[in-house]
Amino acid sequence: MSTCPNCGAESTGDSAFCTSCGAPLKTLAAAPGAAPVAPGTTQPPASAYAPVGQQGPVYVQHSTGSSGFADFVTFRRMVSPILIQIAFWVLEIGSLVLHIGIIVGASSEGSPGWIPLVMIFSLLVWALLIRVWLESFMVFFMINSNIVRIRRRLGD
Repeated sequence: MSTCPNCGAESTGDSAFCTSCGAPLKTLAAAPGAAPVAPGTTQPPASAYAPVGQQGPVYVQHSTGSSGFADFVTFRRMVSPILIQIAFWVLEIGSLVLHIGIIVGASSEGSPGWIPLVMIFSLLVWALLIRVWLESFMVFFMINSNIVRIRRRLGD
């Protein structure tokens, strides 16, 4: 059992990080090219680490010796998430154009006044459905990305 030097919480077992605040409980070897962590500090320097998402004080070490192209050709960087983001914008713009076309066509033909309201509601629903559908694909890439980050942080 150990005590977190950052928040004072008790941790069980031999975990490397505090389950309460995410601070490192053990000293980790710095990656090549990373700024050294000053002795006696509980937080890594901002120049060597960056916070990940909205999940609290979890830090990931930046790799300085790798190029984007090398990551691309060795499959360390995924292309599919970029394609999914492009598909999102193409589908959203296509949906917007389609719905605007229906609204304009319906209003010029003397259709009932509720049709534009239904189309606006439909546009909002489709925008949300497209986003949720494409996010379901992104989950797998986010899992992979987080596993890679954890592995790099723990030193393979």
